[in-house]
Amino acid sequence: MQVVLMRPVPGSSLVVPLAGGSPVDLQAQQAALDDGILQSLLDSSLWVSADEDVPAQAVQLLRRMPVPPLFASSAWLRRCRALVLDEGGTHLGTVRVLYRTGLGLRMDSADMTGE
Repeated sequence: MQVVLMRPVPGSSLVVPLAGGSPVDLQAQQAALDDGILQSLLDSSLWVSADEDVPAQAVQLLRRMPVPPLFASSAWLRRCRALVLDEGGTHLGTVRVLYRTGLGLRMDSADMTGE
């Protein structure tokens, strides 16, 4: 499954692709994406599959996430999910998802009671 990694814009409903670029509204229903924005979204995407390092629960929850309206109109993104990660990452069920430059995407079981 392909996901696009995003960072939230503080105080806004907008997000920025991890690879940089302009803020976008994932709920926007555009007929076509600007080439620069499309490229930054594609540069921020990666494939995630369940293996020994990725919990199956996380992949199942990603698959259940809806494709953002902004992606639905793009032939390149229409099957992608958006994964919005703040500095502390995000949670998919009991799995904590983090991204660190140079280290990549990390998923591990989170102690939901201790956080």
